[in-house]
Amino acid sequence: QLLNKLRVLGMNAVFDLRLQIVVGDELIIGIGTATAVYVAALPVPRGISITRNIEVKDREDEELVKIQTQLTNISRRNREELSETLNYAVENGILNMAPEATEEVNDN
Repeated sequence: QLLNKLRVLGMNAVFDLRLQIVVGDELIIGIGTATAVYVAALPVPRGISITRNIEVKDREDEELVKIQTQLTNISRRNREELSETLNYAVENGILNMAPEATEEVNDN
């Protein structure tokens, strides 16, 4: 679930992950909270991809297809906005994606 949420948001890392597990008589609940971020040094996350292998038969199926389409569109839009932000940061010198030239050190 966490990885899918990261893909929808277009993020590739989490910090301050906190997990809480509650065990009841008939139910176990797990809750995870974290701060999602995009780290330029890490690979760009894949977009979310939802496939359906059964035909749409009723109104419930139509609603599920609608939700799937919405999730895919949100994921695509988040990735586009992230790309635009990164391009802006690189073009304006806020972020340098190229490795810095380093001086060679001679041991002589």
